[in-house]
Amino acid sequence: MIRQKIAMLLPLLIIALVSIVLAADESITLTTFYPSPFGSYDKLQTNRLAVGDTNNDGQMSELDQPNRNGDIRLTPQSGNPANWVRGEEGQLAYSSTNDNLYHSNGSSWVAQAGGGTTVIQLSCAWGTDYTAGANHGWDGSCVPQACPAGWTSTAIYSEPVSVGCSGHYYCNWADTASAYHPVAVGRTVRVCVK
Repeated sequence: MIRQKIAMLLPLLIIALVSIVLAADESITLTTFYPSPFGSYDKLQTNRLAVGDTNNDGQMSELDQPNRNGDIRLTPQSGNPANWVRGEEGQLAYSSTNDNLYHSNGSSWVAQAGGGTTVIQLSCAWGTDYTAGANHGWDGSCVPQACPAGWTSTAIYSEPVSVGCSGHYYCNWADTASAYHPVAVGRTVRVCVK
């Protein structure tokens, strides 16, 4: 009889204990800060990044943000970069005085290519072949026009665009006449900077 009572009460006792455990309140409080507190981060990702008061209106606001995703906007620095306070190695700055981007090597500010420097390439097309007796070579056969006034020519180079054999899948490199001779087309390029 006692066994029957224990057998009947035991499931009720188990259900009661489980109910007590499940009914216990547990809470976790998370505190977040906006804007984020000063500190270090392992990972930081954003669509747009503004560093400082980029529009120089005296306050940091949405108006300082770049106008498209994936861009970084720096606060323009005035004055001669040679007179700027020395930056830490790897530091970046934008000069509003000469419209150039600079990086610090730890002892001085170094101008980056692109700010104020423009590059154009002037080219002309050429073609060559090794028809018996012609042997024109692969170095091109044209000279591109001169750089415009105010521009400086910094380099001239020749580059093949396509090399192949006319009339067959193999080339005859001999000096004898052949229907299957190598041919090339390309361009010669003059690089001008301003």
